Amino acid sequence: GIAGLVLGGRSLLASQRGLRRAEEEARTAAERLGESNRLKDLFIDIVRHDLLNPASVIRYYTSYLQECETDATKKECYLKIEGVNNRLMDLIRNASKYSRLEEMDHVDCQALDLGTMLLDALAVHEHRLKEAGVAVNYLPRGEYPITANPMVEDVFANIVANAIKYAAAGKKLEIDILDQGACWVVQIRDF
Repeated sequence: GIAGLVLGGRSLLASQRGLRRAEEEARTAAERLGESNRLKDLFIDIVRHDLLNPASVIRYYTSYLQECETDATKKECYLKIEGVNNRLMDLIRNASKYSRLEEMDHVDCQALDLGTMLLDALAVHEHRLKEAGVAVNYLPRGEYPITANPMVEDVFANIVANAIKYAAAGKKLEIDILDQGACWVVQIRDF
C-alpha cells in the first residue's frame, strides 16, 4: 500500500511539472504573439505614413497647378487627379483601419447615402471606363439612406474595377438599387 502511494505521488508530481511547463510555454507563445502584433502594427503605421507623404505632395502640386491653369479641359483633369488622389489617401488610411478590424470591438458606422457611394465608386474609375469603352447605365433615382462604415464604398469601387478589367470593349455596366423593405439590394450587372 505504501509503495502504491509513493508511485501515485510521483505521477501527481510529474503531472504538476508538466502542467507548469505547458503554462510557461503558453505564456511564452502569448508574449511572442503580442510582440508580433506590435511589430505588424508598427510596420503598417510606417507604410501608411510613407504612402501618405507622396500623396500629400501630389495633392499640393495638383491644387497649385489647378489654380494656375486657365484651360478648362486641363482644369477638369486636375480636378479628377485631385479626386482620385483623395480617394487614394482614403484607401491608405482605411487599409490601416482594416488591419485593426480584428482588434476592434465594433465598427464605426454613420448615416450615408448608398446612391452617393455608388456614384463615387464610379467617379473613381470614370477615365478607365471611357478608355475601356464600357458604357454605364446608372438606374437609381432619389436617396437610399443606410447606416454603414464608409469603407463599404471600397467594395463597390473594387466591383467596378473588376467589371472594367474583364469586360470586352463595347460592353456595358448596369447599376441599380432595389428596395427589399428592410434592406437595399445593390445590383451590378456587367453582362
